[in-house]
Amino acid sequence: MDNCDLEKLAISGQTLQPAFKADVTTYKVTVASDVDQVTLDLLTSDCGASYKIRCGDGSKSIKLNDGLNLVEIEVGAEDGTSKKYCIEVTKLSARTAELSDLTIEGNVQLQPTFSANIYDYSSTVPFYCNSVTILPKVPDKNMKVSVNEESDSQPSPLTVGETVVSIKVLSADGSNSQMYYVLVMREQIPMAVSFSDVKEQVSYECPVTLTALYRPISINQR
Repeated sequence: MDNCDLEKLAISGQTLQPAFKADVTTYKVTVASDVDQVTLDLLTSDCGASYKIRCGDGSKSIKLNDGLNLVEIEVGAEDGTSKKYCIEVTKLSARTAELSDLTIEGNVQLQPTFSANIYDYSSTVPFYCNSVTILPKVPDKNMKVSVNEESDSQPSPLTVGETVVSIKVLSADGSNSQMYYVLVMREQIPMAVSFSDVKEQVSYECPVTLTALYRPISINQR
């Protein structure tokens, strides 16, 4: 009698965030620039409950404008108890040019943490890493993305020291573009040396080879 929960709430062809639970009342979803409307799929937990869609003409088919579209569903139980669910549907503009995620294959860390409106990143890899594969993602399937002017994510070769990898995002309508950059620092190749004082060598010893490793800029030899 007082059950005003939804048993199901979904948008056809889209994924709500977070995943639906009856006690969670606010959700978000982002759709591509060419999606003009979405269709709600919902069901009340109690067959005696009813719902109203407070958006547009009140039907399950919701017409979308660019940007944020708020969809409210009010569920009413038989005893008059009510609950509101809200879905924030963001329709991307065809002029938007941005990434939704940026990573490097192999769990190589980026600094700073990715954000769509941060365009410059850096990363450090060990000396034996001679290439990295940048993995950009776009929020709209109609956007185009390239890495070092290549449409596919190919390994980017690295030299010792600094290598800049460029990522270009082109908006769905082709009117705007945005560049992102990753500065990859490949560490210098270590060299084996010996010390006359064994105690001093231990401080620089490699745990694998048990020989001392150094870079000329970091150790002063006497």
